[in-house]
Amino acid sequence: MRTEATRARGGVRRPAVAALAAGAIVAVLAAVLLAGPPAADAGKRKKERVVACFKSTVPQGQKPKFGDRPRRCVFIAAGAVGFPVPPSFAVQQIIKIRWKQWGKSRAKGRGKGYTAARKQPVPVTVTLTRPRARCGHHAFTRAKFNYQYGIPAQPLNLSTC
Repeated sequence: MRTEATRARGGVRRPAVAALAAGAIVAVLAAVLLAGPPAADAGKRKKERVVACFKSTVPQGQKPKFGDRPRRCVFIAAGAVGFPVPPSFAVQQIIKIRWKQWGKSRAKGRGKGYTAARKQPVPVTVTLTRPRARCGHHAFTRAKFNYQYGIPAQPLNLSTC
């Protein structure tokens, strides 16, 4: 059975354009769904563990800056943020930190830290543990500082907000 459109083309039957377009759309949708997330999401980094660092040793009125692998950081004990001048054991100022490990559950680095006993910074090893969800971040909430020269290791519950 020939239609007028077929007669106008010289008697050759061609598949309907709508059927081809529908097939192409189905093929493209299947390819997109099987490919996974778009390429823009592929470049994003995974959610990293961070640490809350303060700018100065007097935390009153300060908000911490969250970051991963900071080069310098003032670690402040939880509960000491409200003090005008917190006790010296509640504040640890570490500079020139080189992080050897930064994982999901633990971070470890070396730097130089200021203590009340010495005027010059002394070598220190910093170990961060206990990541918890705080202030929209996964932040380490515990730190341990191992100073050289016989200063005992000092664990510290960190302030995060």
